Amino acid sequence: MFAAIPMRIVRVGDADADILRRKAEPVVKFDESIAGLSNAMIETLEPANGIGLAAPQVGHSLAMFVVDVNKCIGASDTCRLDGRIVKIHSVCPLVAINPKITRRHGKIVSFEEGCLSLPGARGNVHRHAAVDVEFFDCSGNRHTGTFDGILSRCFQHEFDHLKGMLYTDRIERRKSTKTPKSRRRKTTAA
Repeated sequence: MFAAIPMRIVRVGDADADILRRKAEPVVKFDESIAGLSNAMIETLEPANGIGLAAPQVGHSLAMFVVDVNKCIGASDTCRLDGRIVKIHSVCPLVAINPKITRRHGKIVSFEEGCLSLPGARGNVHRHAAVDVEFFDCSGNRHTGTFDGILSRCFQHEFDHLKGMLYTDRIERRKSTKTPKSRRRKTTAA
């Protein structure tokens, strides 16, 4: 069903980019098509040089995303998943279906983010350092976790996609360095 790997990533400005601004529909049937879609999304991450990809970004308005932060972390980095402390390498790539963020906590941290749907663009985004989450895997098993660091940031970024948001909606706006109109010197054409 998803023979085209890597999948085409929907970019802002594409004819079908409106999917990026719509709330994704919950997954109601955990079957081979969902497993196939998640596998195709995982296979799309590496050549795209990404660490997260939401279903709307590949043209499917479904509440699911994949995250693989392994290239961004150390071998000993851990997270809490289903009540146990586990190495992040053992849970990534992570498939999150019908995810929820049940609690945001820790400091609010500014960090530069990018997005596969906005190639080449980057901006500083304020996000909580840690999140408590719930999600389902491809088999319909429910999981809970507490994520921090880059895993937390990536989960929040991808979760935003499912609500029809892009990171640019949260970007840290810099104060303008333009001279106010009242102080501009008037010039006349010669």
